[in-house]
Amino acid sequence: MMTLSGCARAAAILALAVLATPAGATTWTVDCSSLSNSTASNGTTMMTGLTPQNALGTVLGTPISPPLFQPPPVAGDVIQINSICSEDILVRIPGLTITNDSGSPDTLTVGDGIQGQLEFAGVGNTVIDGILIGNDSGPFALGAADIANLYVHDGASVALKNSQVANGPFIGILVARSSAVSVIDATVSGNGNGMATDNANNMGILATSSATVVLGNGDGTGPATIETNAGSGVVVSDGSSLVVNAATIAGNATEAGGNGLAQVLLLGASSGFITGQNAAATTITAPSAGCCQAIFAGGASTLDVEQGAAIVGNKAHAAIALDASTLLLQGSVVSSGVGASSPGASEPTIHGTGNSVVALAGNNNVCFGTPGPGATCTANSGGIALGVDHVSTLIQVPGKVLGYPSASDTVSGGGSVLLQSTVDLGLGLVSSGPSLVPSLSWNTSGAAINVAQNSSFRLDGGTNITGALKLTQSSNGFFNQSSGGTNTVSGGVACNFNTVPATHVAGPTFVSPTLTLAGSMVSVPKGQCLGF
Repeated sequence: MMTLSGCARAAAILALAVLATPAGATTWTVDCSSLSNSTASNGTTMMTGLTPQNALGTVLGTPISPPLFQPPPVAGDVIQINSICSEDILVRIPGLTITNDSGSPDTLTVGDGIQGQLEFAGVGNTVIDGILIGNDSGPFALGAADIANLYVHDGASVALKNSQVANGPFIGILVARSSAVSVIDATVSGNGNGMATDNANNMGILATSSATVVLGNGDGTGPATIETNAGSGVVVSDGSSLVVNAATIAGNATEAGGNGLAQVLLLGASSGFITGQNAAATTITAPSAGCCQAIFAGGASTLDVEQGAAIVGNKAHAAIALDASTLLLQGSVVSSGVGASSPGASEPTIHGTGNSVVALAGNNNVCFGTPGPGATCTANSGGIALGVDHVSTLIQVPGKVLGYPSASDTVSGGGSVLLQSTVDLGLGLVSSGPSLVPSLSWNTSGAAINVAQNSSFRLDGGTNITGALKLTQSSNGFFNQSSGGTNTVSGGVACNFNTVPATHVAGPTFVSPTLTLAGSMVSVPKGQCLGF
């Protein structure tokens, strides 16, 4: 199981570090407000006769031309934009700060910015602070060769602060080929406005080819907002990384009004680290009537969700879905199923398929139901909270794998274990204030835990299941108390079959109520299990 280690998280953040403005740096002012006589100035020299279509490019450069203003800006200089400059910019100068001219760069000024593609190629230590990239009032068209409002590639690094990336036709921010972007107190919204016919090509942020995206500060301040983008909110692919320290990533009821696909997509051996900083600093919410999950990880990707993150699916789809990928979950609330009229037909709240692993590391609340204040959730009877299938695994691991004390996991809703999948639960008794409690408290909420098609279900002690456990179709149950504590299944363990009994149990006395096993395969009562 792979997760982002503390060193890897620090490296991801350090990769986005920016240089302080040195003493003696030049402040440039670019005024794009006049159609016939826009200006660019470095404080001592002014170029006049420019227009909103070439004033900023004269200072910073364009895709077809380096800066025409000579000498051009150098690392440490500050570029102040006055009004909206309507052109494509390609920056080849490292270490710049691009901001508004209000004198308050920590505040967004939507009247100052760039309508066009702002591109950084191989240059680091760039700060964008307090400007609009796009159009505040609605959709706009980029040039024929443009694919994103902000395009950072080939080893470039940019810190986007107190800014807005809005209403582009395709992608809000594209980070590619070993580049990095941090988004702090900034909004990415309204991108993918219908110019592309397939919303899979529209999204708020795309990181690809070993790129890194960081949302929010490492201490949980400076939250990013990713919302109302067509397609997905954040897509991370091809060995790239996502670090979410503080963010709201959410969509509305319809695809036209929200992040229409999964809010977060991890694809192609990518990794995600998502934390709520124990202060509900991060929420990721699927559209209530949307097509997809809140988070989807596929293609050997790894996902670590911890410290109070809140992940909310919808009435039909999972909050977190995995395909050939791994989830390590600690201290967070994961829910789905609000408004489901047929809860049993909905996707499980957490769903792993195709050789996926779901690992619960303590202090989680996984619930098919309605999330409430804090870490609470009201279960919706009949839904499935945890589901693994097609050779997947559900397991509990000690919180110490992430540096946390062991704590109890709470699950509300049924379980589904299918197609040669495996469940291994129970870490004994763990501390809860002055008391010791079971490491797992699972209320099936009107459903059951169904184990079928040659799957395996194991309880190691310290588990309390309120509801029934059903083992069928050559599946097996294993009960012991090797971790300490006891195992309780209030609704009993049943081994159902149609014609030939084929379900076995080991350790029938290590589960309460104690099981009575069939004495032989001849005339086995319905629901009774065979012994090994």
